Amino acid sequence: MRVITFITDFGSREPFAGVMKGVIYSINPNVKIVDITHEIRPHNLQEACFVLLTSYHYFPQNTIHTIIVDPGVGGERKAVACKSEKFYFVAPDNGVLTPVKKKIVEAVVLENSKYFLKPVSYTFHGRDIFSPVAAHISLGRKLEEFGTPISPQELVEIPFPQAIFGKREVKGEVLYVDRFGNLITNIPAEEFFEWKGSSEIKALLRDKEINRIVKSYKEGGVESFLIPGSSGFLEVSIYGKRACQHFKARVGDGIIIKKL
Repeated sequence: MRVITFITDFGSREPFAGVMKGVIYSINPNVKIVDITHEIRPHNLQEACFVLLTSYHYFPQNTIHTIIVDPGVGGERKAVACKSEKFYFVAPDNGVLTPVKKKIVEAVVLENSKYFLKPVSYTFHGRDIFSPVAAHISLGRKLEEFGTPISPQELVEIPFPQAIFGKREVKGEVLYVDRFGNLITNIPAEEFFEWKGSSEIKALLRDKEINRIVKSYKEGGVESFLIPGSSGFLEVSIYGKRACQHFKARVGDGIIIKKL
C-alpha cells in the first residue's frame, strides 16, 4: 500500500485537510494517508522546512510527501513534483523543499491539467492540484506525465540557518518551539558532542545562562538545561515548564555555547 503524507498550515478547525483526503481517496481508495502535521504556523516556510527535515525519512520507500504551505497560491510560483532515490515530494516551488533539494534527482513543473480537479481555484491548490497529483503518483504515474522536467538545481531555496562551530564557541539559533515550549536549536547534537569533548560548557540565550546537559527531561529538574532532542538537534528545556516563556525566546533568537 502506498503512503501519502501531509505537512500543511491548514490547521484542524477548517475542512481543508479533510477535503484533500476526500480528493485522494476518490482517485485511489487503497492509499494510506498520514497527517504529519496541519499545524505549521500560517505561511511559515522555515517551520515547514524543519518539520519536513525531521520527519520525511522515517517513512517507507516511495512515500509521497505533500507539503502545502503556500502563501503565493494563485500567483506566479510554480507547482512541482519531485523524486529522490527513496521518496516523492509534491509542493509549491517556494522553498519548502529546501531541506531535501540536494537529494532530489528528478523534478517537473505541474502543468498537465488532465491530473487536476476542475475548475482549478486560485486559492486552494492543495485540493485542486497537489492532492490529485499525489494520488495519481500513488497509482504509478511517472513524473514526466505531469509536466515539463526541470533541473533540481532550479528549485527555489530559502535560507536555512546553519550552526557555526568555532574552536572555542558554537553559534546557533532557535529553529522551532514545540508545543511543550522546548526551544529546538539548529545545533546538531552529534556534531556538538564531538566538538565539546570532555570540556565543560556555558550557553547564553537571551542573556540567561545554561550550564547543564542532561539525557532526559526529568533528569533536568526545574532548572534550565540542554538536551539532545529526538530531532537530532540540541534543545533548551526546563522539566515541567515552558522554556520559551522562561527565556522569553522565539524562533530566530541566537544561542552561543562556549567551552570553559
